[in-house]
Amino acid sequence: MSSKLVFQSIEDVRRRFHEIRTDAQFEHASSVVEAFQRACNPVFARYNAGRYVPVDVFKYARIATFPPEETAALFRSSGTGQAERRAEHHVRDLEIYGRSVLAGFRHAFGPGKFMLLAHVPAYAPDSSLVWMLNHLISTVGAPGSRVLTGGRDELAEVFGAARPESPLMLFGAAFGLLDMVERGRVPLPAGSQIVETGGMKTHRRDISRQRLHEHLSDGFALPQAAIHSEYGMCELLSQCYTARYDGTTEETASGGVNEWFHAPPWMRLDVHQADMPDTPCRDGEEGVLVITDLANMFSLPFIRTEDRAVRQGSRVSIRGRVSGAALRGCNFLFETDL
Repeated sequence: MSSKLVFQSIEDVRRRFHEIRTDAQFEHASSVVEAFQRACNPVFARYNAGRYVPVDVFKYARIATFPPEETAALFRSSGTGQAERRAEHHVRDLEIYGRSVLAGFRHAFGPGKFMLLAHVPAYAPDSSLVWMLNHLISTVGAPGSRVLTGGRDELAEVFGAARPESPLMLFGAAFGLLDMVERGRVPLPAGSQIVETGGMKTHRRDISRQRLHEHLSDGFALPQAAIHSEYGMCELLSQCYTARYDGTTEETASGGVNEWFHAPPWMRLDVHQADMPDTPCRDGEEGVLVITDLANMFSLPFIRTEDRAVRQGSRVSIRGRVSGAALRGCNFLFETDL
């Protein structure tokens, strides 16, 4: 480990987690965070069924290592209806979230400026996704970057008069983007990129990622290599993307869709057996996605999700929800609005 990056306390991790680059640095920071969690997180301290706590715990308890009066923000999951319990993520320090969002984005797409347009339910003030996109717009967004309130008509107007100087990147919930192009093609400038934020299924409809990317590629007149996916949730302060800023393109041999998610260096993705929660699967074997997110140091960094996944080295492919798991995501806000 570099002597320039040493983690001796949780304060060291708070200040410099986003500088982690090596496995050794990650493992050392992770051990500091786990010891802190055992001492200060009552839920994690009482959990005795393995290291990774089911993500559903965010629906039933306040998950925090700090008192309520120190809560800087409260993010809530979208839920699937009035009767559905919504997960709540108590965030102690939004500056941590901001650093994680920005460094994770640059890890995936590089240091440049983009004309960022976001097609998400902006009327969700407690959405971590909306906060993330507003932060990216303010930090890496070129002039003209904004949240779209007028949908496809506004998007068409953006390029009706002049072309942007910076490459276009359009973020959007999967079904929101699909609705946009199903009402007519919206050709985007060459070099543009699409980032869909997941949620391939709601109560009303479902679609495979392959088919979604095919529709988006055709509707926005872009190659499939320009269509990316983002994986995140209100319970996490870091995101994964199917893009890496190293010049490589991850594609399946059969369809060309970008399906493999890569984590930033302070985050780990793994796949564990469904019936043995602490037992890792072999490469290529389907199981349940588990995540270590060191940006979650003050809430819960070790999470067992409800997503099926396959691992290949350090990357994973998300294969859908575990049977019986609740559907979730900002797509439900679009569905309700429709």
